[in-house]
Amino acid sequence: MRTLTLSSSPFLQHRVSVSAMFLLNGMLVGGWAPAIPFFKDKHTLVESELGLMLLLIGIGSLVTMPITGAIIARYGSAGILRIATAACVPALALVLWAPSLAFAIPALLFFGAALGSMDVSMNANASRVEQVHSKATMSSCHGFWSLGALIGSGLGGLVIGTFGLVAQGLMVGATIALVAAVLGGRTMRDGVDDGAESTGDAPKPKLTLPRSLPLYLVALTALAAFTAEGSVLDWGALYLRNEQGVPEWMAGYGFAAFAGMMALVRFAGDGIRTRFGDQRTFMVSSLLSTVGFLIAGLSPTLAISVVGFALAGLGLANLVPIGFAAADRIPGIPRGIGISIATFCGYSGLLIAPPLIGFAAEVTSFATIFACVALMPAYCLLVSRFVTPRADAER
Repeated sequence: MRTLTLSSSPFLQHRVSVSAMFLLNGMLVGGWAPAIPFFKDKHTLVESELGLMLLLIGIGSLVTMPITGAIIARYGSAGILRIATAACVPALALVLWAPSLAFAIPALLFFGAALGSMDVSMNANASRVEQVHSKATMSSCHGFWSLGALIGSGLGGLVIGTFGLVAQGLMVGATIALVAAVLGGRTMRDGVDDGAESTGDAPKPKLTLPRSLPLYLVALTALAAFTAEGSVLDWGALYLRNEQGVPEWMAGYGFAAFAGMMALVRFAGDGIRTRFGDQRTFMVSSLLSTVGFLIAGLSPTLAISVVGFALAGLGLANLVPIGFAAADRIPGIPRGIGISIATFCGYSGLLIAPPLIGFAAEVTSFATIFACVALMPAYCLLVSRFVTPRADAER
């Protein structure tokens, strides 16, 4: 009966499938978070050296993101999403298995390449589901990402402590393979996904950078939000372990609180956007996140730091979904092009900026760094007027 219900409702079918992809992607990223301190110790890295290793993930992603965007603009997102998801299956296990840096370097590049391609394609697919069915879904999709990150980070430390690093990578990979095999084929098909007619007569969009200042200002809000998020993902555990003095197995609690709050708020995000509007929601969210990072960075205790991270997650929860959706409806920009640029900018912040924090950590404290991260959501507040309300952007 359940299968019949899903099959008879295209919207539900597409929404369940793309939400599952967000969940798996979040599990992959969340599963990496508690492994970072162990990875650092395994290869005897100092903070700056770990920063370079994390930079490799960003390089791998930035190579595949524009390629993925070009494929989506021409052929739709469904096919490339399936390929990218399959590539993610062994990605984390290879990184955690690597016996030396000679193996870890290409593994990190591959990890970033697979992660980046899946990020772009799943967001493009979710955007098409939202547009074609005329129902807000982007926030809840990102809610499933946060839920996956919460599961990955919350269970990751226990799995690593009990079974070891490689077992953590294998567990995440097996979960991706299983869920993708069951639900991955239900993503929105290319004929609808790219907006082209089934006859194939519709012209393909030109693959050139649009000239639109509002588009890039909105896209940079995604970079700012993901920079803040990446700082918690990559350095939150080390901050709590090194400067708050918590045990290693508790060091992931900051990111767990952060991701958990993001998940809760994102599941309610579509309703919030509908009731208060994208622009107002964006402004309040930016302010809450700014305050949260200030609390996390200036806190003298673990408990208050976790509260700060939770408040920062509450604020950041809707910044990315709203930013992506707003970029995809900038007047005069073809569908799919705006979100590709916003996704590229956003995940550049998630994957490239945090490694730079490693170098800053050599000369200052993580507490100071996290207090300064508050500048990222503060930028979002300054440019929130460029987040066009949905009703004003229909075309």
